[in-house]
Amino acid sequence: MFDMFPEYLLGDLSGLPIDPPSLYLGIKGVKLGRLCSISISSLHVPPLVNTYLIDVHVLGENTFDVKDIHGSSLRGVIEDSLVPKAVSDIRSVSLALYSHFDFCVNGVIALQLLELATRDYSLEYLAGLSKRLLNDAPLNSCQK
Repeated sequence: MFDMFPEYLLGDLSGLPIDPPSLYLGIKGVKLGRLCSISISSLHVPPLVNTYLIDVHVLGENTFDVKDIHGSSLRGVIEDSLVPKAVSDIRSVSLALYSHFDFCVNGVIALQLLELATRDYSLEYLAGLSKRLLNDAPLNSCQK
């Protein structure tokens, strides 16, 4: 977990393949949305076999604006429509980032909607990531 922004993170994210997406974005907090408190941002990067956990609570309002030596920021990566990002529940992530940090997530692959579109049963409810992992991931009972 990073409680200070690692300078190498943005360099690690440059030049990653875009098909399939190389970035899986997550935001955790209390009651995610307009009135929430964001605690942790996670970036899973399969090509690097790495998951970054960024302590948004500690880093505060500058979390997404720290720039590397090339002028890149995490805000820039998240706003870049040419960099595909997979997100489980884009509704809460987008609302939280817009409300607290005044920016929009672009280039999103909405995993909940993909699951809904391929589902062969009730389309009434969206399934959360934890339910999808328990039901669909190739995990044995110990891993679940």
